[in-house]
Amino acid sequence: MMAKTGMLLMAAACAALSIPHEKVKGPEGFGWTKHERIPRDELLGFTIALKHTDAQKAWLKETIDAVSDLHNARYGQYLSMQDIAEKMGAAKEKSDAVLTAFTGAGFTGVELLPARDFARAYATHAVAAEFFKTEFCRWESSRNVSITRACSPFYHLPQNIAGAIDIVGGLINFPLATHGAKMAVRANAGAGNYIDTLRHTYNMVDVRPLTKQSTTCFAQFADQWYSPDDLQDFFRHESPSQVGQVIAKKIGPWHPGDGFEANLDSQYLAAMGNGVETWVWSNPKLVNNQVPWLEFFSNLSSITEAPLVMSISYGEGAHTLTRDYVERSNVELQKIGLRGITVVVASGDRGANCQDDKFTPEFPSYLPYLVTVGGTSSCTPGSSVGFFSGGGFADWYPRPKWQETVVNEYLKKTTVNTTLFNAAGRGYPDVSACGEVDICLNSDCERRLVGTSCSTPIFSAIIGLFNDMRFYSGRPPLGFVTPALYAAYARNVGAFNDITAGETTGCPACNAAFEATTGWDPTSGLGTPNYWLLLAELMAFPAA
Repeated sequence: MMAKTGMLLMAAACAALSIPHEKVKGPEGFGWTKHERIPRDELLGFTIALKHTDAQKAWLKETIDAVSDLHNARYGQYLSMQDIAEKMGAAKEKSDAVLTAFTGAGFTGVELLPARDFARAYATHAVAAEFFKTEFCRWESSRNVSITRACSPFYHLPQNIAGAIDIVGGLINFPLATHGAKMAVRANAGAGNYIDTLRHTYNMVDVRPLTKQSTTCFAQFADQWYSPDDLQDFFRHESPSQVGQVIAKKIGPWHPGDGFEANLDSQYLAAMGNGVETWVWSNPKLVNNQVPWLEFFSNLSSITEAPLVMSISYGEGAHTLTRDYVERSNVELQKIGLRGITVVVASGDRGANCQDDKFTPEFPSYLPYLVTVGGTSSCTPGSSVGFFSGGGFADWYPRPKWQETVVNEYLKKTTVNTTLFNAAGRGYPDVSACGEVDICLNSDCERRLVGTSCSTPIFSAIIGLFNDMRFYSGRPPLGFVTPALYAAYARNVGAFNDITAGETTGCPACNAAFEATTGWDPTSGLGTPNYWLLLAELMAFPAA
């Protein structure tokens, strides 16, 4: 009896002992200023990523690479959410220990998500501060955006569960202080029909879906809400045959709004899809105002019925996130791709994103398991690259084999000093589309927006049409399509319209910037799509 009591006391002591877990660079250097501590009774929400084993991560990478490899017999053999949960979910004793620790400390709403490798929990400031050993403060950005984060750049976890947790969202990872600025100005009256121009430029006039199986979706973040009325105005103005088409499915909380970002996504994703079923995925702002990347990835991993193409026109500065946060995001993208879902993201609007006289990649644009889209300066043939188009090389991820040839060709001819970036890293963007368009906003259909938020839904819609043709011919969806895009280029460079003029914003102090050139480059990727030639290559790939 005494031995058993001693063991229980020892276990309790270990549970009470907390150790440092995750640390971020001081956010003050990246545009955030710390203000007062929040009230002790303010409610905070947290997303808890349970740690995967090395064996689980190895299985995941091997499997996603196999089903995305055109020369592998397993190409296109995607798995369901339940199948992936069986392989990647946390062991029951591990998840039980985590849930018990949070519940016992006074957290509420503690739950394990269906994918079994994420949990959620809520607590007042007083309870969370005691558990994580850090107070919570109000932080304000240089653009007067207010969020709640830990007052210190690190937090603690109880020793008995620290080894079971990758990261806890809502604590120390900061969004980019200047993110979200889009150049929105009055357009010239009578600027023309953008959808018609795009269809001609990308060689896809009169392309419509032949099945009802393809689905595309745009993600709404940061309190952005699209307007159904503006969508109908856009159809009347740009694509009259689609008047009456609606967003078919809404995931997450939703109400009509007038967010220019959300309107841009809804209007160009739906119109360029020309009848492909379009969804919206709303990502609520959590009670402590965290930018919900983890929330979004965990939901997408856990939902049974998911869209086949996810268009994301948002991003962060990589320097504001911990490496653990980025690594877990990369794992989640592999899980999403393994379900046959294509994730398409904007490359960013700061060119090479000069920080401390060095080119700095942006999150999630440089991650390998997605399609990253740059932007051109106009929607017409022969366009140059937009000065804003984000691009560069990943610091933490080596160059994938599927882009090795084209990136090496670029590196042989670039005059940019390679000490400004990681020349061995994954290069981005992968492709481009038009980065300057008009939208309808509050019944005004001459609102011009500039940035890769414009190009992302355009390219996403085209992937949705490609999926439709694959379904029509009995093939699986494209899923993690990026290796296939590079393979298509290798077989027929005409599948893309090469962007060879212009340069993007670089580092003025170094007098250095990335320039567009023949072939792949870190301003426009492989170029813009030539619909029928690119489709021919993607249809040549084997059926599962």
